[in-house]
Amino acid sequence: MKIRFLGPIDRVTGSCYWLVNEKTGSQFLVDCGMRQGEAGADLWNSAPLPFDPKKISCVLLTHAHLDHCGLLPRLVREGFRGPVWCTRETANLARIVLADAARLTKMYTTRDVKRINFREPEFTSLFGILRPIDTDVFVAFFRTPHVLGAVSISVVWGPKPSPGEPNTQQSIVFSGDLGVNTEGHETLPLLRHAMSPYPSDYLVLESTYGGRRHPEECRSPGARLDTLAGAVDRCVLERRGVLVVPAFALGRVQDILFDLHMLFASAPDKYGQIPVMVHAPMAMKVSDVYRKEILRTGQTRRGVKLLNLSKGVFRSLGLSPENDQDVAAAILDDVLYRDEGPATGPNASIGMRLDPEGVRSLSPTVRSWRRIHEVVRERVDFPSGDGRGAILITGGGMCDGGPVLGYLPALLPLQSTTILLTGFQSAGTIGAKLLAIKDLPLEERAKLTDRIEFEDADSVRLADVKAEIACSRGYSGHLDQDGLVDWVFRSYDGKPSQVGRTIFLTHGNADQRRDLQRALANRAEAWKAAHGIAVGIDLPSNEPQWFDLDSGKWCPRELDPNGPDALRRENERLKTEIAHLKQRMSILHGPVGGFEMPRPTAPPTAPAPPA
Repeated sequence: MKIRFLGPIDRVTGSCYWLVNEKTGSQFLVDCGMRQGEAGADLWNSAPLPFDPKKISCVLLTHAHLDHCGLLPRLVREGFRGPVWCTRETANLARIVLADAARLTKMYTTRDVKRINFREPEFTSLFGILRPIDTDVFVAFFRTPHVLGAVSISVVWGPKPSPGEPNTQQSIVFSGDLGVNTEGHETLPLLRHAMSPYPSDYLVLESTYGGRRHPEECRSPGARLDTLAGAVDRCVLERRGVLVVPAFALGRVQDILFDLHMLFASAPDKYGQIPVMVHAPMAMKVSDVYRKEILRTGQTRRGVKLLNLSKGVFRSLGLSPENDQDVAAAILDDVLYRDEGPATGPNASIGMRLDPEGVRSLSPTVRSWRRIHEVVRERVDFPSGDGRGAILITGGGMCDGGPVLGYLPALLPLQSTTILLTGFQSAGTIGAKLLAIKDLPLEERAKLTDRIEFEDADSVRLADVKAEIACSRGYSGHLDQDGLVDWVFRSYDGKPSQVGRTIFLTHGNADQRRDLQRALANRAEAWKAAHGIAVGIDLPSNEPQWFDLDSGKWCPRELDPNGPDALRRENERLKTEIAHLKQRMSILHGPVGGFEMPRPTAPPTAPAPPA
């Protein structure tokens, strides 16, 4: 088995790994993602594929974000006809995000999206069971709480050993994107904790935040809620302004809505009259999938259990996962509501709906829980100075696209406004420009000369941005350095059970990869001293080179016939050829250089005509 790292190397987006089973000649991919918001992204996305799509037998998909699935329709358009193996949650979410991307790209159409053959493996248990995808090649899924349906994927190859024979199979794990929820410490509200894959020979590990340590609000639901409550108090209750929360449609809007419901239910007298509007059409489609799948159950080694929903939801509300699933379902119906129309009144609280007689021991927060938001399809006007205040959750997490663009020109110049950024802001985006002036006093902002340009030719001078720019880092969907190292090095039943004896670091910029490499190396040194197990760490490059997973070595480098190496090689060839020509001419005519080369004194003799 050989692997080639097509991306992302020293970048964060464009996940794609190409594997070839040399025994059978079959080829398959793990992820087929699009680059987004990085230098050269459009060129990379449209460049000729290094493989023949018709020869790819299948794709293993970790999750539904575009940087992992965004080129699947192009793959189909160019001849791929195999299955895309993933969870059904990922399949349903990917159809939504890819259909949205088809409107914005000329690489493929919605028809190409519909032709993708998404398939969930038919397991007795969805997670942890190996299933064949080729001759003596097997895959297993392990849940990761990055977004709904996300998994790490283990690939095992080699014949199964007969009883009593040594196991000669080998394995590689692809981490995908690793969410922050861990067993017993589920900080984000909705998704269950990450699962640990079986010990493996190799690991392809993301390093998005490989050099960072998350702040306290990423580690504590209480701290995250405090940040949100502070923004609501300052903006809406004190200044009577509009709190704008731009958020990513997949996962982020749903988490924020849960937290707002929790905040309102815990203090209904304080927050209960604040209007909350959601203008995020794509997020509402995502919420449909969440509502259908979040309470999915399946077989596990411990019986039938919830596969997706965090036990932290039950703990935070004083509920029992075994006895209060009807309450959890009602809570999630409120959070994930997507139909148009005004929000329900206080009489529609869960206490009134599920326990009008008050005989169940429900907490005050659960009793007060009700749907607080109204879904809107058109831009809402917020008259300045109306003295009401409101919360607006809107699509466009980096403020560079989506409904948020319709609100910013009018709201940014108002001192009563707060823009609460809840995710990573790529360099050059409007969100990044706002984040850069977050702590700049208004008198200093007034000296700025740059402008924020919007798609409709409207613009706002940075000097005129008087809105408060706030940031909540508590919704991160990626593990930090400590979490990544702990995920790799773990023990099970008192025995070392690390994921990968050779670790390939990808999916992060150069600094993040190097920082994570150092942290892993430090832990590996202590791990070897304690358990006698050596762990190697490799930083793949962008060179078109294969790694032989059977021998554990990089193969001799194969040059891309159209790449920069080929151009350098052709340049050297031409230099050598010119040198040989000069040498031959020097022999015939003397030294060659400048204008000193002798010229022939007579024209060359014409060739004789044919007989």
